[in-house]
Amino acid sequence: MGGVLEGLRVVDLSTGIPAGFAARLLADNGADVIKVESPAGDVLRQDIYDFVYCNMGKRSVVLDLEDGDARAALDVVLDRADVVIESCDAAGRERYGLDPDRLRAGRETLIVISVTPFGGSGPYRDWRGSEHVLYGMGHEMYATGQPDLPPGPLAPYVSWLTIGFSAAVVTVAAMYGVANGQGGSHYDISGFEAMAASIDRRAHALVAYAYCGDPLTRGGTPEMFPPHANPCADGWVSVAAGGLWWEPFCRVVGLPELAEFRTAPAVGTVPEDVHAAWRNWCSTRTKREISDLFQGAGVPSEPMNTMADLLRDDHLRSRSFFKGVDVEDSAGMVPGPIVRLGGPEQDAWPAAPRLGEHTTEVLREAGVDERWIMRLTAQEATA
Repeated sequence: MGGVLEGLRVVDLSTGIPAGFAARLLADNGADVIKVESPAGDVLRQDIYDFVYCNMGKRSVVLDLEDGDARAALDVVLDRADVVIESCDAAGRERYGLDPDRLRAGRETLIVISVTPFGGSGPYRDWRGSEHVLYGMGHEMYATGQPDLPPGPLAPYVSWLTIGFSAAVVTVAAMYGVANGQGGSHYDISGFEAMAASIDRRAHALVAYAYCGDPLTRGGTPEMFPPHANPCADGWVSVAAGGLWWEPFCRVVGLPELAEFRTAPAVGTVPEDVHAAWRNWCSTRTKREISDLFQGAGVPSEPMNTMADLLRDDHLRSRSFFKGVDVEDSAGMVPGPIVRLGGPEQDAWPAAPRLGEHTTEVLREAGVDERWIMRLTAQEATA
């Protein structure tokens, strides 16, 4: 595909979203990412859309690491690798010979990135962790939501992708070190720590508590008028009218019911007749009309987009955000790379690989004996 990472060889031994997404970010920027899967495939293949998103541009190799010959073939592939990304727990590493020290033995510049829920050491090292677990333990779930309700989670995958971004950043930093003469190393990424260090409230809340003993609490900041979500003629729209935006907001709306407020009031303090007048004002206009009116006055306002809205959005189209891609041999569209560091712009994007699609190709490139390849692929076919 081209890009600043062209020529970088990455072996992705992970399953699931966080580590797989980190490897996909490297593939987006030109790295050759070889995804090693068991004969059953990555568990993420059970949801083809999740799999496609996290694995576009990779090559799939099937190796049954229960088998000694397959582990030996993996070692040959690793001899040509620059980076390994894996997500095994301690038992899996021992069972499949994926201990980072063993992977790096004799490979001085190899970078090994381990992405697990709690890291490879400490009392929690063997604990399982869903994204809600990691958000609840490491992030601000305790302070999310209203004070009279239980703590609330984030939308799905926000935690996973935060952890994946963290792993990708560490990988690129490690590559910079190798390029400047440092040896490779093993980097142990803990999802728990990635969430606890996130700038999205938790990190600054930890600092504030450590210095001042001041914790965040649920519902500590009242919602200001207008509400964050407002029904209009064709859906919902969001408007931010606090601070310096209150006067231009009132000027655009032109409702005398708002004149008594000198600044944006808390939603709960606004009389029902004012809420009714605001809802009526919105109901006669589309979300795009409302956003255009407020943006023209310098007030932040955005339509709450459906999937269909995003696919036909003029701004995203002008920036070539969506790319064509095959999904199980059917033409589709996907969001383009989140971070594109260079290389030629493309209208289409490489498809996610079919299971084992590149096994023979990759093993031949690595120099594995043809009879050995035939034996391994025969095992794959009968698995």
